[in-house]
Amino acid sequence: MSWLFPWTISVPSPIGHIVIQGQSGIQRVAFADAPPEAQDDADPIGAGDAVRRYLAGELRALDAIELQLEGTAYQQRVWQAVRGIPPGDTRTYGDIAESLHSVARAVGRANATNPAPLFVPCHRVVGGSGDLTGYAFGLERKRWLLEHESRELDLF
Repeated sequence: MSWLFPWTISVPSPIGHIVIQGQSGIQRVAFADAPPEAQDDADPIGAGDAVRRYLAGELRALDAIELQLEGTAYQQRVWQAVRGIPPGDTRTYGDIAESLHSVARAVGRANATNPAPLFVPCHRVVGGSGDLTGYAFGLERKRWLLEHESRELDLF
């Protein structure tokens, strides 16, 4: 536990441990190969439960979790646009840029600074040709997340 992040929880998943940190909302999310040494039993906002439900197929479980992300006004706009991409769908950097009256490169830079992947589903952002590009935690994880969402949507 640190002063910046009063609580830390970890949820095991098929793509590693999903480590979530925050105060009154989520401030940071990361993927790790092992759980953090220090984590809390308490999950004050239900983030761990939401991740477990997402992994079990309830793809909208992450939508209601409050975020407390620090970033510029532009980054916040990009993250909000990314958060609006429905599960099982993708958008290109250009699509998001067009919706924000911006340019794809700026969207890419803002997306690269996303402090809460999964909750701000940057795995749903792809290159202009539809190729999987740029995911800080590895393209294997990005591919798994997209396939998970597609698989779950195919069940309905």
